[in-house]
Amino acid sequence: MLTRRFEIGDIYAYIPDQSLVGKSDVQAVAAAYRLAFGLAWNNMASAAFGNRFRAFMNHPAGPKTVFFWAPMMKWGLVVAGLGDLARPADKLSASQNSALAVTGFIWVRYCFVITPVNYSLAAVNFFVGSTGLVQLLRIAYHRYTHPEPLPSMSNKA
Repeated sequence: MLTRRFEIGDIYAYIPDQSLVGKSDVQAVAAAYRLAFGLAWNNMASAAFGNRFRAFMNHPAGPKTVFFWAPMMKWGLVVAGLGDLARPADKLSASQNSALAVTGFIWVRYCFVITPVNYSLAAVNFFVGSTGLVQLLRIAYHRYTHPEPLPSMSNKA
């Protein structure tokens, strides 16, 4: 199989010509840079931090995958729920917080069933469910201590 050698500094990569068929030189060079950068990153990471860091980076649920970044973004829901603790309970939405609580706790279970098992997603879903549950308890307490008056029947003709 014919290959092309691409050099970037003292890092080089061989790319099979078959993968470059029909691609422009710009696309071929971009593919070589991506490959060489990945190789350089792995070499630098293992040299600087050892094999544990390399294992973390290359884990099936590591930072190179959506399984790592989706839970990181979902922490925004937890932060928003904690921010809602400052809002008055009569301004909170019971349907929204019940949806957060239910889906959070359902997804905790699902995180242990999927492959790879995703502990960070389970943790964030637990806290999403917990913040939703705390807000629901605040809403229930407010409605219990401040009942709405029933409409008066004396105004009927």
